[in-house]
Amino acid sequence: MSTSQTKTLAKRRRSPARQQRTEQVSRNSDSVRERLRTGATTVVVDSAGSEIELDDRTFAKAKTNEWTIRIIGTSLVRIHLDTPLPETAQIVATDAARLQITGRVRLFAYTNTVVDAFDDCIVIARNHAGINACDNTQINATDNTFVCAYDSAVVYAEGDAVVHASGDAHLVLRDNARATTQRGVTVQGPSRGNVSVRR
Repeated sequence: MSTSQTKTLAKRRRSPARQQRTEQVSRNSDSVRERLRTGATTVVVDSAGSEIELDDRTFAKAKTNEWTIRIIGTSLVRIHLDTPLPETAQIVATDAARLQITGRVRLFAYTNTVVDAFDDCIVIARNHAGINACDNTQINATDNTFVCAYDSAVVYAEGDAVVHASGDAHLVLRDNARATTQRGVTVQGPSRGNVSVRR
């Protein structure tokens, strides 16, 4: 058998190349609502710099309670929820997305996402995310996140997270997490010595 015949046989035996499945990208709230209604378990949102709004009506008719919304790119998104989503439903923001969340939203923020969080929202922040936390929000920050906490916000910070806090904020610091605070801020945790107080 010649060398060229051997190569031809080897090529025939290889499994066919898998075609990459391109995910359908939602550009507005109507598209997100429709994708969830038809049973999508992952919805990628890229508003490409245009602002969109998501609320209780957006998620009300989802076919299943197990889904993930991934907000990517330079999306600008406002989310307001009066009712918290099921634990099996997740909203994730990544890349350089910018979000404003109000009501009772639970959000996972990664990469360089910037989030303004109000009311009773919960944000789980990683990487280099930046979070502005107001009212009664709860922030779980790790890696190199940066958090500004106001009012009665509660921040659990670990890794190399940095927190600036004022008002009646409550901080729990671990690892190398450090904070700059004003008087009146409560600081607890094994790394509570990593605090400087502004006058």
